[in-house]
Amino acid sequence: RDDVVDGYNGYVVDVGDIDTLADRIQELYANRDKLKKMGICAHNTIYERQKDADQAEFWDQLIKKVWQE
Repeated sequence: RDDVVDGYNGYVVDVGDIDTLADRIQELYANRDKLKKMGICAHNTIYERQKDADQAEFWDQLIKKVWQE
């Protein structure tokens, strides 16, 4: 839910709600333009959030943490 805005860059579906999940998949299957737009929005959401992050520092800290455990 931190990265997904329901209906904009993806869908949020309750765990176990198979009917809604199937409906969303069918909707995107039938509407390829919407699928493409949502995919672009998903990419842009993550890109904007991460573009200024220091990825090298992130991975360095993660690896150090894993090795310490």
